[in-house]
Amino acid sequence: QKIKDLFYLTPELPPEHPDDYKTLDGVDQNDNGIRDDYERYVYEKFDSPQLITFSLGAASTLQLVIDIEQGRIPNLDAEIGKQIILDIMNINYCTRQLQNEFSDFRNPKSLYFNTIDRAYANRKNQNKIAEILRFEPGFHWLADQHCEALIGTKK
Repeated sequence: QKIKDLFYLTPELPPEHPDDYKTLDGVDQNDNGIRDDYERYVYEKFDSPQLITFSLGAASTLQLVIDIEQGRIPNLDAEIGKQIILDIMNINYCTRQLQNEFSDFRNPKSLYFNTIDRAYANRKNQNKIAEILRFEPGFHWLADQHCEALIGTKK
């Protein structure tokens, strides 16, 4: 898909790989920290630099849920859990803001957890974090409900 911005160049995307959907982590052939199948989907689906940048930026937060499932965050505690949940809430709030301008934009969460195993890991580990945070009422008010981060990026 052609990006509708003269100054935004589409990078060279990694080709499809037979193992893209076989594991929770998928494949990252270009070692940029973003799963290749997700990265390709974002660039193929969206023609707005704003949607591309937001979606790719969300990947690192969403990957944390997979990292919990894979045991890569052994010291998961209330502070770490709180930050992960707040970041996911911010993704949700900003998605709603973007949908005001781009009505067919889907939450990066839906696109990132794109297999049954990934969706299950997302549900399981958000519940795990919620269990850790059950005695932390009200922390969600710290979320950026108006998505102030997007205000500077809008044209």
